[in-house]
Amino acid sequence: MLKFKGIIPAVLTPFNNKGEFDEEAQRENLRFLIENGVHGLMVNGSTGEAENLSREERRKNVELAVEEAGGKIPVIAGTGVPSTKVTIDLSKDAKDAGADAVMIVTPFYLIPNEEGLIKHYKTIAEKVDIPIVLYNIPQHTKVNLDSILIEKLCNEVSTIVGLKDSYGNLSQFADTIARVGDKISVLTGCDDLILPSLILGAPGAIIALANIAPKMVVELFEYVQKGEINKAKEIYFKLLPIARAIGSEYNFPAPVKEAVNLLGRKAGPPRSPITQLSTKEKEEIKKALKHAGLIQ
Repeated sequence: MLKFKGIIPAVLTPFNNKGEFDEEAQRENLRFLIENGVHGLMVNGSTGEAENLSREERRKNVELAVEEAGGKIPVIAGTGVPSTKVTIDLSKDAKDAGADAVMIVTPFYLIPNEEGLIKHYKTIAEKVDIPIVLYNIPQHTKVNLDSILIEKLCNEVSTIVGLKDSYGNLSQFADTIARVGDKISVLTGCDDLILPSLILGAPGAIIALANIAPKMVVELFEYVQKGEINKAKEIYFKLLPIARAIGSEYNFPAPVKEAVNLLGRKAGPPRSPITQLSTKEKEEIKKALKHAGLIQ
């Protein structure tokens, strides 16, 4: 079974000043991440503004990631939407574009009960033969994949290989690792909890922070793997202000894009209804980048 390990950036999607998908800028971003040692790529997620992309843009994003990865690291494509049928269509697109797995967020707006949720994932798995990474972010979806439900899903859907958990509840996260950590990759999606998550036994992370400081996050991961926790803590505390500054439930991923733009790389503006940051918010990002030693 496919297992994910290490630092996997939740890759942003760059737009030009006309609001168009900037394919060349995305190639540059992907190359930068790969050169800095990341262990995989995840496109078309929350950080990638997936809900603001057309079906064609989603597919192109996957194709670019697959081309740049060149088979050396895996590519995960976000395909989850409220509709089971549309999720199947997007998952087929991702498979055809060469993705190694799809990440499927729980339905949102259309909020299913447990029976409907299990049926949703089972139906997708029956229709598309590709590994599935579950995505739990209940603060946005109002649907929580708790540890017991995740265990049920793993028992019923054989193609589930991982979980990105962005809930931020360390107790639930720890229980999930205890229940299914030997079956699937239980990855954290919480930038500000990366170190405690890794210490609890998470094999890696899918995080927005890796767009901003991929080398530092990879080093943090490697120190944990070697048991050098104090060195990992040093990096963690340098990065924590950035993680906190980009972690708002509102207007995401504008703070991530601002940070990347400040570092001289191409993120561009977010698409409406997400807005660019206020002067005060920009200063907070700049201060956090200075604390990490990423800018002067």
